[in-house]
Amino acid sequence: MLKLLLAIWLTIAAPVVAQDYDSWEVRQFDFADPLLNFTTDVVLGAVVNTAPMNVPDAGAIVNITNIGKVTEPRDWMGISIVGYALNSPAVAEALCKSEIAAAGYEVHNIRSVPNLTMAEAFATKSNGARLTSGSLSRCYARGSSALAVHVLFDVADVTTQDDYQMRRLAALDVYKRFTDGMSFADGRPAHFGEQMQDIVVTIGDQTTRIGVPAIWEVAFNDFTGALPAEMQLIRADGDGPSKGLMWLYVFEGRKPVDLAEVAVPVVTEYFQALSDEPTTFDVTENVADDDLPDLMAQRLRINVGGVGDIEASFIWHGERVYVIGLWQNFAPATDRMSFFSRLPGQSSFLMLKNSLERSLQ
Repeated sequence: MLKLLLAIWLTIAAPVVAQDYDSWEVRQFDFADPLLNFTTDVVLGAVVNTAPMNVPDAGAIVNITNIGKVTEPRDWMGISIVGYALNSPAVAEALCKSEIAAAGYEVHNIRSVPNLTMAEAFATKSNGARLTSGSLSRCYARGSSALAVHVLFDVADVTTQDDYQMRRLAALDVYKRFTDGMSFADGRPAHFGEQMQDIVVTIGDQTTRIGVPAIWEVAFNDFTGALPAEMQLIRADGDGPSKGLMWLYVFEGRKPVDLAEVAVPVVTEYFQALSDEPTTFDVTENVADDDLPDLMAQRLRINVGGVGDIEASFIWHGERVYVIGLWQNFAPATDRMSFFSRLPGQSSFLMLKNSLERSLQ
């Protein structure tokens, strides 16, 4: 039964829904934050409530505030709006996926715009035997802040396929009208803001500008055309120990017979060369990189001697090997707060990978 219902929910095509709710009005959503304020359409008769976005305390990792709620005339559907004050720009898909999962939903579909500043997702919650609720979500990067809009709909009480279909289509209609109609007060679409830096990388005769958050210091960059070449970025914490290291390493090489076998020693030997002491490595993931479906690429996750971990992408393309690596000196993301501790580094890694992928297309 659950598989059948999921198949019904995942059907995307949506005709115009019930005529009782075809009247709309423009409403303003003011959260006392110029990056997050917007106007959009809501169903006539809906009740809109907003709250100010809280300013984070000095040194805080994140401040999360439930800043908006739309109560629909249909009591089984509503809209939740969440604001995030971050210390660095965040990739929308990483934030959206984690927050939906933290609320107990299973994400079935998620997609991003090419520059990673906006993502949308479809998710459901079940009790193991049947679906109980669904979520249509859109998440936006807004400089070093972020915004999430969730259209939530309850289906725990429905008993027929037609009722499931009706509620899903009604929710999809509200989701599309609300999110497509959003106009931000600053007049800008989703964006990473001014806390970004461009790094020039030249590989052969191709020059690429790679955008990463300004939390990184460029320690080394010898990408002037000739190979091999490498770039190293350090995330410092004042006079304390480094929070992270990110790198790009490119060299000429023939197509590997087994990408998974070759990738591990290349990544670990590169990292070991940066350390003053012998390090032990424990490979926890070595799979095809589904972030790069159009490239021959492998994704690795490696624990580093009890001190942080590495995430890396190993790519072969056009007689060259490209290695993107991120080491973070944080505990694994086992809960919501540890996820947000790692989010600045994770977002930076995804931005670097996205820039490289687009340069290879």
